[in-house]
Amino acid sequence: MTVKKNKMGDNLWFLLGCVVQFSLGVYPTLLVYVQGAPFFLPTWSILLIGAIAAILVVVSVVTKKSGFKQCFSIIGIFHKPLKQQLQFYTYVFSWIGGNAANIYALKYTTHPEWVQGVMLLVPFFVPILTKITDRKHKIPKVWILSVTFIVATLGSVMVIYGGHTNDQEKDKYAWLTILLSVYSTFSAAVFFVFTARMSRIFKLKPSSMLIGIKLFFIPVCTIMTLALREDWNTYRSLNIKGLMAFLGICVGTHCFARILQLTVIGKVGAPKYSIVQSLRLIANLIFNYIILGKPPNGWIVYVGAALIIVSVTFFLSMRIYLKYKELISMWDPENFFDYPLYFSSTFDESSGNIIIKTIGKKTSNDVYKPLLSKSSIDDKGSTNVMDGKKFKYDTKVSSDDHSGSEDNKNVENEIKNENENKQ
Repeated sequence: MTVKKNKMGDNLWFLLGCVVQFSLGVYPTLLVYVQGAPFFLPTWSILLIGAIAAILVVVSVVTKKSGFKQCFSIIGIFHKPLKQQLQFYTYVFSWIGGNAANIYALKYTTHPEWVQGVMLLVPFFVPILTKITDRKHKIPKVWILSVTFIVATLGSVMVIYGGHTNDQEKDKYAWLTILLSVYSTFSAAVFFVFTARMSRIFKLKPSSMLIGIKLFFIPVCTIMTLALREDWNTYRSLNIKGLMAFLGICVGTHCFARILQLTVIGKVGAPKYSIVQSLRLIANLIFNYIILGKPPNGWIVYVGAALIIVSVTFFLSMRIYLKYKELISMWDPENFFDYPLYFSSTFDESSGNIIIKTIGKKTSNDVYKPLLSKSSIDDKGSTNVMDGKKFKYDTKVSSDDHSGSEDNKNVENEIKNENENKQ
C-alpha cells in the first residue's frame, strides 16, 4: 500500500503558517499603540474582550466540526482526583499570569521589540524545563542548545541595549518591562511543556483545552477590571486607526490568528511551524516603524535581531534534523521520503510492532512490522539493530480511515498469526 503525499497542499499550509507567524509579530506593536497616548485603553478590558471574542469563534468552529458537547468536555476535570485538578489549575493560572505579564510589559514601554526579542527565547526554555520535569528525557546535542541559547540571549541584550535611550521619562520602566518579559517567556515555556501532558491526563483535544483556559480566563479578567475600576469610557476616544488596531488585537490575533495556528500545526506539525517563528521579530520591527513611527535605533539593534533570528531558526531546524536522522535507520530508505517528517513512535508490546504516529494526516496511525524481536527493545525504550538489519516497511493500518475495513482486518490477522508462530 503506497501513500501519496500532497506536497503542494503542505506547502500552502506552511505558507499560511508563515503569514500567521508574521501577523502574531504585529500583536505587541498594536498593544503598545492602544495602551499608550492618546487612547490609554485599560489592560484587563482588552484581555477580556479578546477572550470573549476568541471563545465565541472557537466554540462555533468546534460545534460545527464535533458537536456542541465536545466544546465543554473540559468540565470532566471536576470528576478527576484532586491532585490532577490542582495540576490543571496550576497550568491554567500560569498561562493567565504569563499573558497578563506580557500585556503589562507592553504597557510600560515604547519598545515592543524588547518584549518580542525576549519571547523568542521560549524554544530554548522548553527542552530545559522538559528535562527538569522528566529526568528520562534526553536533550540531543546539548552543545547546540547551549551555544544557540547564549547567542540568542546576547541578541536579546543587544536589542534592548540598542533601543535604550537617555530619556529617563520614556525608559523609566525599562527594568520592569524586561522582568515581566522574562516571566512571560518562562510562563509560555511552561504552557508548551504541560499542554501535551494535560491533554493526555484529561483526554482532551487542543481546541477543548483552549476553551477550558478561556472559560477560566474570562472570570479572572472580569474580576480584575472591576477591582481596578478600569475606565471603559476610554474606548470612546478611539479614532479609525485606533479602532482598526483594537480589532486587530481582539479579532485578528485572538480569534483568527490563534485558531489558524492550531489548524496549521495540525496540518504541517508543530516542529515545522515553529521554525519560522522568528518572523514575529521581523514583523515587529517593520510595524514599529509603520504604526509607531519608530525605526530601529542604530545598527546594534539590527545585529541583535539578526543573532536572535539566526540562532532560533538554526536551533529549531537542528532539532528536526536530529530527530530525522535518528529514525532514518528505522525505515525503508526507498519509502522514507513518502511520509511526513514529523511523527512520534511507540512500541506496542502486545503485537511487537512499532507504531508510527504522524501529525495532522488522515493516516495518523501507521503500523510497521520490524525485523526486531521484543528483546531488542531495551528498558529505556530505545531500539537496537539486530544482525545489522533495519526496520523494514511491510504494511500499515490507518485508524482514521475505516479501521474496520477488510484490508485492516487482514493486516491485523497477519500480525497476530506471525506473533503466534514466533511463540
